[in-house]
Amino acid sequence: MQNTTTTPSTRPRRLRRMLLAAAVAACVLPASASAATVVVEPDGTLRYSGDSLGATVSIRELADGFEVTDSVRLDPVPNGFATCTRLGTKTALCGNRGTVIRRVAATLNGGDDTAGPINTHLPVEISGGSGEDTYSAGSPTFLTNVKFLGGSGSRDTVSYAGSGGSAGGGVRISNDGVANDGRIGLDTDDVRRDVEVLIGSALRDEITANGPLDFAVTGEFAHTRVRGGRGDDVLRVGADGGLGVIIENGPVADGAEKIIGGSAPSLVDYGERTRPVNATLNFGVLRLAPKALRAKAGETAHLNLTWLHPHSWRQLRRVTLRVYRGESRVGAIAISPRTRRVRDRGELNVLRRSTRISHRGKTVSARLALRLDRSLTGRRLRLEVEAVDARGARQLEPRAGSIQVSR
Repeated sequence: MQNTTTTPSTRPRRLRRMLLAAAVAACVLPASASAATVVVEPDGTLRYSGDSLGATVSIRELADGFEVTDSVRLDPVPNGFATCTRLGTKTALCGNRGTVIRRVAATLNGGDDTAGPINTHLPVEISGGSGEDTYSAGSPTFLTNVKFLGGSGSRDTVSYAGSGGSAGGGVRISNDGVANDGRIGLDTDDVRRDVEVLIGSALRDEITANGPLDFAVTGEFAHTRVRGGRGDDVLRVGADGGLGVIIENGPVADGAEKIIGGSAPSLVDYGERTRPVNATLNFGVLRLAPKALRAKAGETAHLNLTWLHPHSWRQLRRVTLRVYRGESRVGAIAISPRTRRVRDRGELNVLRRSTRISHRGKTVSARLALRLDRSLTGRRLRLEVEAVDARGARQLEPRAGSIQVSR
């Protein structure tokens, strides 16, 4: 009788304890369904889908397939088309058996995720989620073709900080949705308009920043932020005018940057600097043609110089062309837009009858007929151009062009 009376009372308590333990375990341990997954689809797409926790994914092309690694957890999804084999809890190897892998797609989902490095010659599309996501290009061994869509986060980042650049310099970045980004002359990456932070390499970069997407698209107002790195970079505001663009200069000197603004106000931020900063506010754009002039000593050579002022040519007081042999100045030409007069000095002479000065709208143009002294034969000369506006402000272009003088 004792056995029959105690058994019914203990079983419900044991069952309740087991259910409670299972519920606690379910709350503490992430379910396998929340892990990132990788699968090869029938059309040859290697597809990575991130979890909602935030992780770093890297994808590497091997001789016999692809190695995919997630910093938290990765579950291969079996199917009948291709095999992805688990290599530990964070890595999978997806081979080309059955279905040949032709492209890569990575969906980052929730959390603050990082994709990269992605080292493959195949086309890649990375889709950010609701978090602040990053594409970190690294220094791949392949020429890359990566499209990066930032998603709905307000601070999605593309970073080429680890890039080794190319023979053409560092990297080119423009969040304009055109496949012209990456190492100059090598890659065809495509940084989309919903990427808000553009970070260059330690070399000479060219970065063009378009302003943030409309509030209705992003859900909140965000700035487009640019950081060039340590090289002598060209940082440019895009054709949309640049409203909301911030050029960030880090805590240490990072090269001689050339910053070109747009029609709307932009911000250049030196707030992290603790030492003095030398910054010159420009007021025009110089064009010199040909930029590398070949001339014979003692004979006539032609050089075209134009200066575009943001408002009117009348705001220009003087434009001066200087010629250097090494660090020594050997000649100069001063142009007065208002009087259309030209003055020369040194070993560089202007043939006034063949020289024309004109102005229209915002532009001053000079078609210069020059004659170089025979003492300059065999020399390569550096050209420097300085403009002075009506208020006395100066803009200097120290390496505007060159002249190679022959016999």
